[in-house]
Amino acid sequence: MKNLPLILITTFGAVSLSACSKAESPKVIDSAPTVKVKAVETEEDHQHEFAGGVKTYHDIMSPDWHMDAGDERYISTCANVGKYMQKATALSTEQAPKGIDASAWTDATAALLAANKTLNQTCADKSKEAFAADFTNVHDKFHDLKELIEK
Repeated sequence: MKNLPLILITTFGAVSLSACSKAESPKVIDSAPTVKVKAVETEEDHQHEFAGGVKTYHDIMSPDWHMDAGDERYISTCANVGKYMQKATALSTEQAPKGIDASAWTDATAALLAANKTLNQTCADKSKEAFAADFTNVHDKFHDLKELIEK
Protein backbone atom coordinates (compact mmCIF):
# COMPACT_ATOMS: atom_id res chain seq x y z
CA MET A 1 0.00 0.00 0.00
CA LYS A 2 1.33 3.44 -0.86
CA ASN A 3 1.95 6.18 1.75
CA LEU A 4 -1.01 8.36 0.91
CA PRO A 5 -1.73 11.40 3.07
CA LEU A 6 -4.86 11.22 5.12
CA ILE A 7 -6.69 14.49 5.78
CA LEU A 8 -8.90 14.78 8.82
CA ILE A 9 -11.29 17.72 8.64
CA THR A 10 -12.65 19.10 11.85
CA THR A 11 -14.80 22.07 12.68
CA PHE A 12 -11.63 23.88 13.76
CA GLY A 13 -9.51 23.27 10.68
CA ALA A 14 -7.83 20.40 8.88
CA VAL A 15 -5.10 18.08 10.12
CA SER A 16 -2.87 16.29 7.63
CA LEU A 17 -1.71 12.84 8.71
CA SER A 18 0.72 10.75 6.71
CA ALA A 19 0.11 7.00 6.80
CA CYS A 20 2.92 4.89 8.30
CA SER A 21 4.83 7.93 9.46
CA LYS A 22 4.82 7.73 13.25
CA ALA A 23 7.91 9.92 13.67
CA GLU A 24 6.35 13.04 12.22
CA SER A 25 3.90 15.26 14.08
CA PRO A 26 0.63 16.00 12.35
CA LYS A 27 0.61 19.25 10.43
CA VAL A 28 -2.19 21.59 11.41
CA ILE A 29 -3.48 23.58 8.50
CA ASP A 30 -4.92 26.82 9.76
CA SER A 31 -8.03 26.91 7.64
CA ALA A 32 -10.83 27.33 10.14
CA PRO A 33 -14.09 28.24 8.49
CA THR A 34 -15.16 31.85 8.60
CA VAL A 35 -18.41 32.42 10.42
CA LYS A 36 -20.28 35.69 10.18
CA VAL A 37 -22.28 36.60 13.24
CA LYS A 38 -24.87 39.34 13.29
CA ALA A 39 -24.88 41.30 16.52
CA VAL A 40 -28.30 41.53 18.06
CA GLU A 41 -28.97 44.48 20.30
CA THR A 42 -30.84 43.72 23.48
CA GLU A 43 -32.56 46.15 25.81
CA GLU A 44 -29.58 45.76 28.19
CA ASP A 45 -27.28 46.88 25.35
CA HIS A 46 -29.50 49.84 24.55
CA GLN A 47 -29.19 51.96 27.65
CA HIS A 48 -28.69 55.72 27.67
CA GLU A 49 -28.26 58.32 30.36
CA PHE A 50 -30.79 60.84 29.09
CA ALA A 51 -32.57 63.22 31.40
CA GLY A 52 -36.02 64.76 31.46
CA GLY A 53 -38.14 64.79 28.35
CA VAL A 54 -35.38 63.33 26.19
CA LYS A 55 -35.40 60.14 28.27
CA THR A 56 -39.20 60.01 28.32
CA TYR A 57 -39.37 60.39 24.53
CA HIS A 58 -36.64 57.80 23.98
CA ASP A 59 -38.34 55.28 26.26
CA ILE A 60 -41.53 55.49 24.19
CA MET A 61 -39.93 55.46 20.74
CA SER A 62 -37.15 52.93 21.31
CA PRO A 63 -39.23 49.72 21.51
CA ASP A 64 -41.01 50.57 18.24
CA TRP A 65 -37.80 51.57 16.49
CA HIS A 66 -36.00 48.36 17.47
CA MET A 67 -38.77 46.08 16.18
CA ASP A 68 -38.23 44.31 12.90
CA ALA A 69 -39.68 46.24 9.98
CA GLY A 70 -43.14 45.04 9.03
CA ASP A 71 -46.78 45.16 10.01
CA GLU A 72 -46.19 44.73 13.75
CA ARG A 73 -43.85 47.73 13.82
CA TYR A 74 -46.26 49.80 11.74
CA ILE A 75 -49.23 48.93 13.97
CA SER A 76 -47.36 49.52 17.24
CA THR A 77 -45.80 52.79 16.12
CA CYS A 78 -49.09 54.18 14.83
CA ALA A 79 -50.79 53.10 18.07
CA ASN A 80 -48.13 55.06 19.98
CA VAL A 81 -47.88 58.10 17.71
CA GLY A 82 -50.14 60.13 20.02
CA LYS A 83 -47.64 59.53 22.84
CA TYR A 84 -44.81 60.54 20.51
CA MET A 85 -46.65 63.78 19.74
CA GLN A 86 -47.33 64.49 23.41
CA LYS A 87 -43.70 63.93 24.43
CA ALA A 88 -42.27 65.84 21.44
CA THR A 89 -44.58 68.76 22.24
CA ALA A 90 -43.45 68.73 25.86
CA LEU A 91 -39.80 68.59 24.76
CA SER A 92 -40.29 71.60 22.52
CA THR A 93 -41.38 73.66 25.56
CA GLU A 94 -38.47 72.59 27.80
CA GLN A 95 -35.58 74.95 28.33
CA ALA A 96 -32.24 73.86 26.93
CA PRO A 97 -30.23 71.81 29.41
CA LYS A 98 -27.30 73.56 31.06
CA GLY A 99 -24.43 73.99 28.63
CA ILE A 100 -26.56 73.54 25.50
CA ASP A 101 -27.06 76.44 23.11
CA ALA A 102 -30.69 77.55 23.52
CA SER A 103 -31.12 78.29 19.81
CA ALA A 104 -29.76 74.88 18.78
CA TRP A 105 -32.04 73.21 21.36
CA THR A 106 -35.09 75.06 20.04
CA ASP A 107 -34.24 74.13 16.45
CA ALA A 108 -33.66 70.45 17.31
CA THR A 109 -36.84 70.06 19.37
CA ALA A 110 -38.88 71.89 16.71
CA ALA A 111 -37.49 69.57 14.02
CA LEU A 112 -38.39 66.53 16.14
CA LEU A 113 -41.90 67.86 16.67
CA ALA A 114 -42.32 68.54 12.93
CA ALA A 115 -41.16 65.00 12.08
CA ASN A 116 -43.66 63.63 14.61
CA LYS A 117 -46.47 65.66 13.05
CA THR A 118 -45.64 64.17 9.67
CA LEU A 119 -45.60 60.65 11.13
CA ASN A 120 -48.88 61.33 12.90
CA GLN A 121 -50.46 62.34 9.58
CA THR A 122 -48.96 59.30 7.83
CA CYS A 123 -50.54 57.03 10.44
CA ALA A 124 -53.88 58.88 10.22
CA ASP A 125 -53.80 58.42 6.44
CA LYS A 126 -52.87 54.73 6.90
CA SER A 127 -50.05 55.28 4.43
CA LYS A 128 -47.80 52.24 4.80
CA GLU A 129 -45.85 53.43 1.75
CA ALA A 130 -44.69 56.61 3.52
CA PHE A 131 -44.38 55.05 6.98
CA ALA A 132 -40.79 53.73 6.86
CA ALA A 133 -39.32 57.00 5.58
CA ASP A 134 -41.35 59.12 8.02
CA PHE A 135 -40.48 56.94 11.03
CA THR A 136 -36.81 56.99 10.00
CA ASN A 137 -37.03 60.79 9.88
CA VAL A 138 -38.43 60.85 13.44
CA HIS A 139 -35.57 58.61 14.57
CA ASP A 140 -32.99 60.77 12.80
CA LYS A 141 -34.37 63.97 14.35
CA PHE A 142 -34.23 62.33 17.76
CA HIS A 143 -30.59 61.43 17.15
CA ASP A 144 -29.87 65.02 16.11
CA LEU A 145 -31.23 66.10 19.50
CA LYS A 146 -29.30 63.33 21.28
CA GLU A 147 -26.05 64.37 19.62
CA LEU A 148 -26.66 67.96 20.70
CA ILE A 149 -26.81 66.95 24.36
CA GLU A 150 -23.95 64.47 24.15
CA LYS A 151 -21.39 66.99 22.83
